[in-house]
Amino acid sequence: MPWDAILFDLDGTLWDATHITAKIWPGVLANHPEIQRTIDLETVQGYMGKSNEELAGILFPEMPFEDGYALMMESCEMENLLLSREGGKLYENLLPTLEKLAKEYPLGIISNCQAGYIEVFLDYHKAGHLFRDHICSGDTHKAKSENIRMLTERQGYRNPVYVGDTVHDAEAARDAGCDFLWAAYGFGEVPADLYCGRLNKPADIFQYIAR
Repeated sequence: MPWDAILFDLDGTLWDATHITAKIWPGVLANHPEIQRTIDLETVQGYMGKSNEELAGILFPEMPFEDGYALMMESCEMENLLLSREGGKLYENLLPTLEKLAKEYPLGIISNCQAGYIEVFLDYHKAGHLFRDHICSGDTHKAKSENIRMLTERQGYRNPVYVGDTVHDAEAARDAGCDFLWAAYGFGEVPADLYCGRLNKPADIFQYIAR
C-alpha cells in the first residue's frame, strides 16, 4: 500500500536546536547551586530523542523524579522563549523540500518535546501552513508510538511513513505499524533492519516517494 501521509520527528530531522538548549542550561543550573554538574552541547546532543520524563532520570539520577522533572520544565520554558527569538538551524533546503511534499501529501510532526516547542518551530520559520497536524509528549504524556497512532487515527491515515533520526524513532514507528525513513544527517544511528530508506539530506525523501 502506498504511503498516504508523511510524519516527521523534529529535532535531528527538521532542525537542530541543540545550540539553544546548551545555551540555556548554565542559567538554569545557576539557579540551583546545589547541583554540581555541567550540561554542555555534547551532553545535549547525546540525549536527543528522549522525553523530558526520561531525561529527568538520566540527567539528575540523584534527585527525586519530581525535582528532576521540575528542572526539565524550567529549562523547557527558557528554551521555548529563546527559540522564539532565535529559531533553530534548519537542515539543507528543508523548507523548499517541505513545500514540494505538502503539495502531494499531508504532513505531520510527532516529537518527544515539551508543550509549545513544535509551535515555536512552526511560528519562527513560518511553516505552519505546511503541516496538517502535530502532537508531542509534552501535551499527551504518552510514548511516541502511541502519539503516532493517535495522530494517524484522528486524521484517518491508513499507511503513513515516519521520518526520524534515532533508533528510538525507528522503534516507535515499528511499534505503531509504520514504515520508517532514517534521517542519517541527524543525531542517531539506526540498524538497517529498522528502516526502509536512508536520507543523507531532507530532499533524499523524493527518491523513495518516486518508487
